[in-house]
Amino acid sequence: MISAITNRGELNFMIFEEMLRNATFIELTKRFLKQLTREIY
Repeated sequence: MISAITNRGELNFMIFEEMLRNATFIELTKRFLKQLTREIY
């Protein structure tokens, strides 16, 4: 499991069975980016 807490207190997480690899981390990052409500500078 990997998780992160936003500065607004929201919890984001992902549960996976294999080892954490680059592809898994990239997928998690894509999921985080989909949840954004404003632009990143």
